[in-house]
Amino acid sequence: MATPVLKKGSKGQDVVNLQNFLNKQGYNAGKADGIFGNQTLNAVKAYQRAKGLSADGIVGPKTWGTINGGATARPTSSSNTTITRPGVPQYETWTPDLKSKPNAPTYVEYKPDYSNRPDIPEVPDDLKNPQPFNPNISMADMIEQARQVLLPQYERNKEKLNDLYTQNQQSINNDSLKRGWARGSFTANRLDTETSEHGKRLNDLTRSLDEQANIMGMQNYDKEYDRQYQLHRDTIGDKWRAYDAGLNRYKALEDVWRFDTQLGYDLNKNKNDYNWKNYDANYRSWLDTNNLNKDAVNMKNDNKSKTYQAQYGQYRDNIQDSQWNKQFGLEQQKFNWAKSIDQQRLNLEKQKAARSAALARQRQTKSAAQKVDPYTLAYNDLINSKDPASTFKAKAGQYASVFGINSPEYQTLQAIASAAAAKTRAQKKNRYTGPINNLRGPLKWDY
Repeated sequence: MATPVLKKGSKGQDVVNLQNFLNKQGYNAGKADGIFGNQTLNAVKAYQRAKGLSADGIVGPKTWGTINGGATARPTSSSNTTITRPGVPQYETWTPDLKSKPNAPTYVEYKPDYSNRPDIPEVPDDLKNPQPFNPNISMADMIEQARQVLLPQYERNKEKLNDLYTQNQQSINNDSLKRGWARGSFTANRLDTETSEHGKRLNDLTRSLDEQANIMGMQNYDKEYDRQYQLHRDTIGDKWRAYDAGLNRYKALEDVWRFDTQLGYDLNKNKNDYNWKNYDANYRSWLDTNNLNKDAVNMKNDNKSKTYQAQYGQYRDNIQDSQWNKQFGLEQQKFNWAKSIDQQRLNLEKQKAARSAALARQRQTKSAAQKVDPYTLAYNDLINSKDPASTFKAKAGQYASVFGINSPEYQTLQAIASAAAAKTRAQKKNRYTGPINNLRGPLKWDY
């Protein structure tokens, strides 16, 4: 028979001859189809072990030498044959590749820029505490001004009365001359009467001047009073309108600031979500790679275990067939002892591999767990509380120890509690008209 080197995967007539030979010798090589497969490989290894050769499954010169030597039966171990017990295989222990494990991203918290937030305009003091209206006018001055206005007319009327008095005197004198009356008592009486009437007319004129001056002065006083009062009201109204304009300007700037703040919060949240999605994808890829490596190690260990069991089975058969064992039974005792020791070693190796796998899974689970954000817990504690102000007061020391009194987290929690308390007080007084209607969370506004 030719002696080419045959191994698993070889094909041809030489493989057919080898398969026929093994089947005749009692080694089940399967159908002689000329293909060196697994069944033929196992048969070759069994034949090599029976011949005391290295059971590598490769049909080389030594194996061909025993075949061409004409052996016709399965040999049995003689008393001088050395039976070698196969060693317990060294199982590989799988450990995850922690160096290539992706690191969890750090959550970046968005902090609003409160320095750009507009300030609420203050109500001016003269609007908070308005002074009572106090007109700057005098009745006497108004009457005197009216008198000065009426005085030219009074002088003209007085001059007319004086002219009338002169004309009347002249008429009396002329009438006396015409009648031939001497300047006696009658004429003097008529002149005195005229003088007396003239004085009455002057007094009436003066009294009329005073009355008209009083009436006109009172009218001017009322007009000036109305003018100054209207001016006072217009001044107050202008100040209120200026304050309202400032308040509207503040509301517009506040809307812009809140919009920018919400936009920054959304962008920061999207960035964090993107980082966590990338981390999740990388972590899953790393986990799949490690699982593949773990499966490969397990497959190698399974192959080693199967090979060892086959070798051990052949070793057991050789021991049973040993003439020395049949005569004395000592080898059977050694075999039982060695079998017990090997079984214990095998169990120890399996336990070691199981513990290594359990520790690896525990490290994966521990590394995948995410830590709870203390600020999120504190924030939810305040928001879900019926009385955030009381909750913050009760836990202020705890918040200060965790975040620090000057930290943005502590100040934000304090602001939430203060805003909730102010809103509660305002609602009780039924005058809550501030620009912020609701407080549902940081940077989530709704007008």
